[in-house]
Amino acid sequence: MHVSLDLLARRAGLSQFSPRWLTTLREPLEETLAKVGADREFGRNAASVAAADDNEAVPWTLPLHRLQAVALL
Repeated sequence: MHVSLDLLARRAGLSQFSPRWLTTLREPLEETLAKVGADREFGRNAASVAAADDNEAVPWTLPLHRLQAVALL
């Protein structure tokens, strides 16, 4: 799985991720990803609804990137 460490740093209020931090942060980052994942943020925990073809419970939407969610609005 690919994760943008620079984006992660920017969300934390920094300008970029320093490669020097990787030694210290690799394990906590991997543990966090294992728990919460890195799926697109909108619709990641979508409620289940009955599918039209066989009534099987499925999420009402697939996870979306921010721009995809904005486009739907």
